[in-house]
Amino acid sequence: MTTASPWSVTANNKTGSDGYAIPPEENHGAVLVAIADLGTHEREFDKTDRDGKSTGQKETRAYRQLFLAWELTDCENPDKKGQNFVIGKEFSLSLGVKSQLRGIVEIWKGRKLADGENVGDIHLMLGSKFMVDVTHNKSKDGSKTYGNIKAVTSVPKKYKV
Repeated sequence: MTTASPWSVTANNKTGSDGYAIPPEENHGAVLVAIADLGTHEREFDKTDRDGKSTGQKETRAYRQLFLAWELTDCENPDKKGQNFVIGKEFSLSLGVKSQLRGIVEIWKGRKLADGENVGDIHLMLGSKFMVDVTHNKSKDGSKTYGNIKAVTSVPKKYKV
């Protein structure tokens, strides 16, 4: 008996929402299924003074990027019979107070992080349950619709993921 490879891929010319299903625009129960290190990237920022005001100058900083992906446990993808939608988002590998990743780590830990706290290996978050709020965004020309993550929050106690 031969089993089809999960890595078997068929080429097509579709892009974005050209005939592809996208998850409904709502809050979904989800499980974190992937954390990928996207490497270190350089980005240009506005230089700021000690008060956080722009100096009008630019500076280039290196930052590390991650990609986190969640399986939406309450939402089957009609294009992939028996499989749920999977949706992801890029994050900077930072736990500063304004960091989006920090909020996700705090949900995982179930508490606010202490200043200077080492949270350990964030890959241990894999398999953790969250709520993922999906929003729909149009392409610049308005011809395509994309499903994007608007927010990631904790799971209410009465909700099963």
